[in-house]
Amino acid sequence: MKKCVIVGILTVLLTGCADVCWYPNTNTVLAPKLKDSIVVVVPEDSNQAYRKIGRLTVRGGNAPATQMSERGVVNEFFKQARKRGADGVINVETNIAQITRYWYSPPSESYQRVEGYTSSGEQITLNVPTTTPGYAMPINVTIHSFAGISLGYGASA
Repeated sequence: MKKCVIVGILTVLLTGCADVCWYPNTNTVLAPKLKDSIVVVVPEDSNQAYRKIGRLTVRGGNAPATQMSERGVVNEFFKQARKRGADGVINVETNIAQITRYWYSPPSESYQRVEGYTSSGEQITLNVPTTTPGYAMPINVTIHSFAGISLGYGASA
């Protein structure tokens, strides 16, 4: 059981997380597309009849442990578009933001073993408290985002 929990936590930390925002244009829910189906990027002036089914935004994690690469964010975007039944996307926007987070290590106290002698010459051992000061370390994080309007074919806008 303990191994399963550790493996699960490591999987989440290593794969990264994405913020997914879905703003549907209609109350109609489309069936998800198959895993290997292709979602195309459609030019805005396309002659193909389509309807806008919603706006989708995928943003990579903003913490070092959940950070996603640009490729990871794009893959997640198309996965989420398929999940919502999209055949294509229009008005695709990409964004890269650089932020700085701080990792803080609080002060800590430990004990140092010290041996010495008393004034009468007797040997003694003392545990002397020592303090390590806390510090903050800056960590730069790059956040990739990918957004677009998801489309369904077969009906006019």
